[in-house]
Amino acid sequence: MPSIQFNAHHSPVGAFASLTLGFPGAKGGLGHELKGPADEPFYVGLEESNREGFYQALPFFEAAEDKSADYDVEGHNAEFSYPNRISHFSWNSISRHFRACTDEWVAGDLRFRIVTPYNAVPDPATADEVSLKNALCPGVLLEVEVDNSSCARDRKVFLGYAGS
Repeated sequence: MPSIQFNAHHSPVGAFASLTLGFPGAKGGLGHELKGPADEPFYVGLEESNREGFYQALPFFEAAEDKSADYDVEGHNAEFSYPNRISHFSWNSISRHFRACTDEWVAGDLRFRIVTPYNAVPDPATADEVSLKNALCPGVLLEVEVDNSSCARDRKVFLGYAGS
């Protein structure tokens, strides 16, 4: 079975930029005029259905590490510790569907999809302004979908990045 852990550059026509995702950790992100990925974290996650305030996310960032014990010289760490509220989906629970203009990850009740529009660029000498703008719009579309049919309450979703 081929690995789903690879970076893909989603680069729109008309831009020297890309949204790169797919490799574990902070190895993708938004890159503008770069020769490779931005090596920045990207966050897509969903609140767990059975634990309010706890989240699972696609593993495109480094997991948080509890360093409080390093500073607890008196041994009171247990009374001041808090559980990590964000964890990664495990790779064996994630499926990926990679196609020419779409890249989609499904994990649990979360579906995240990147759509890179691709149209023929019309002849600038004969095309109208709207057609040119539509063909050369430097952007990609992101879709986040949640199947909340098995949960009795509304859940929170997050999407974001750190860096440029």
